[in-house]
Amino acid sequence: MPETFVTIIGTVAACCTSFGLAPQAFRVWRTKETEQLSLGAFGLMLTGTILWLCYGIFRFDAVLIAANIIPLFFVSYVFIEKARALNKSTNEL
Repeated sequence: MPETFVTIIGTVAACCTSFGLAPQAFRVWRTKETEQLSLGAFGLMLTGTILWLCYGIFRFDAVLIAANIIPLFFVSYVFIEKARALNKSTNEL
């Protein structure tokens, strides 16, 4: 398989996974609604993203690093907003 084709597939895949959570993050930012989101799911996604980022850093792989820095912001934002909402609802009881 030509290396250019493999690079294109990898680049498209990295863009899809990097920006896959952008719509959810922007919706949370716009509406401030997180009730239907799972803190556990986003916690797991955050952990996985951090681990993939570390793996990329350890391997000195710029593509892995870039492909995980971008979603780190989206996943972190949603996770923090969900945790804040849970904390706020717990404090209101």
